[in-house]
Amino acid sequence: MSAGALELWSPNTDNVEAAKSLLFELRSGAFEAHNLPEHEDLGLDDLSVSSEASLSDIIRGKIDWILEGDLELGELLITEARIVEAISAEISKNDAPLAAHQGRVAGIAGNIVRQAGGSEKEIEETENGAVLHDLGKLYVPKHIRNKEGRFTKEEYRAMQEHPGLGADKLDPVICGIILKIVRGHHENLDGSGYPEGLRGKEISFGAMATSIADRYDAMTNRKHNVGREKSGRLTHAAAVQEIVSRSGSHFDPELVRAFQFVAARMAPLQLF
Repeated sequence: MSAGALELWSPNTDNVEAAKSLLFELRSGAFEAHNLPEHEDLGLDDLSVSSEASLSDIIRGKIDWILEGDLELGELLITEARIVEAISAEISKNDAPLAAHQGRVAGIAGNIVRQAGGSEKEIEETENGAVLHDLGKLYVPKHIRNKEGRFTKEEYRAMQEHPGLGADKLDPVICGIILKIVRGHHENLDGSGYPEGLRGKEISFGAMATSIADRYDAMTNRKHNVGREKSGRLTHAAAVQEIVSRSGSHFDPELVRAFQFVAARMAPLQLF
């Protein structure tokens, strides 16, 4: 994902504080208990904001944002792609398999949008949304999100909350397009999805592409195929056929055709 092609936006104090809170929440592991420590316990007040910091500074925890320009806080410009990278890095520290899944989904979803004729901005927005699409799973109890074998009804209901949980965490920080992808990646064309039961054009282009890529990766990668029996893992060809069989019901036919083109040219991304 290239930061250069994305528009820059001006944060206000609330944006910055919300971003710091989210990064520290991920860094501290507080999401596991849904019992978040106060900012003072995390040393937030001692952090300084730098206008010339690198991404590695964020990852090492020296600061929380990349701010460009020598301006007052309210006028400083942040590249959204770098914010996404910083949050993604913290997710990787907490759950490497989840982060790997999100990375694969982002690559596939971006290529689907590209093949469907999306603009460069749409491709990058899709990749940025897809690489954070399962953030909310960190707020689902670990014994549920990492379960091998089928979910109980109660566990499945808990897992169904993850799109909304992720979008709610990102809402004060990230733009609307990415939020639509995070919140909408389990919505279905016919309205049978969740969390809102959206249908048709109510589902964003990027969210539908992410949904297809997410379903493919979940079916073909055992390490992320949680909530299913181990025998539920499918081959590349079988997973592609499963996606095609849901064209017009779960998935947009135009994007399914684009996915078929992408799938025919990529090596099966299966992990054992």
